[in-house]
Amino acid sequence: MKYLSALFVILVFFSCVKSKDKHNQVAITQLQEKTVQDNSKIDSVKYSKSKAIIKGKLIEFGSGNKYLYPTIQVMDILMNTSGFHIKDIIKVAHYNWKSGIPKDKECVIYLTSWPIDSENFNENESWMLIEGDGEYACECK
Repeated sequence: MKYLSALFVILVFFSCVKSKDKHNQVAITQLQEKTVQDNSKIDSVKYSKSKAIIKGKLIEFGSGNKYLYPTIQVMDILMNTSGFHIKDIIKVAHYNWKSGIPKDKECVIYLTSWPIDSENFNENESWMLIEGDGEYACECK
């Protein structure tokens, strides 16, 4: 009888573990499918130049001389290899003689660190469009 109750406890334990593993596997599969679906429109060349890729929308045009610093509302983070947290609202630099982020459009925006390709952000934790150009770095709907 003593062994029978121990066997029962072991069987219950393994059935719970197996059920939990199956649930975790389903959750992992759903996450992988979402990632593939979200990233299916990502350009591989731009991806290789980027430290982060976001979905975002222009909130405010920026000012500056050589660089302009518009404010962006981050709607989703598609990729971030920078090691830094991306806030909900960020500044994104681009050259003033090139186009910036289009107004009133949701865009996939390819970013690099600012100063350009720096491993250390400036005190404003700003980002820069790859190539410093919104026409190249933004894919909008």
